[in-house]
Amino acid sequence: MVTSISTITLFNVIAIVWVLIISVIFSLPPNELVLWTMLGLGVVLTLYWQLSAKRSFVGPSKTDEAALRKLEAAFAPGAAS
Repeated sequence: MVTSISTITLFNVIAIVWVLIISVIFSLPPNELVLWTMLGLGVVLTLYWQLSAKRSFVGPSKTDEAALRKLEAAFAPGAAS
């Protein structure tokens, strides 16, 4: 599988944004406002998944799965080097 530099850059940006969001969430004090904020975030993410992401996500292909199994077998404990 050939991955372009722009795809890798996109994933890097997404990863950095995710870490920033999680850092903010875990630094919030435990109080009632945080409860409602997290519940609201959960509702928004669920709606996003149901209305958009679920339709466009295709998952790994059979060839990707076969290549993964081959790599796992090559690096499994007891495999010949």
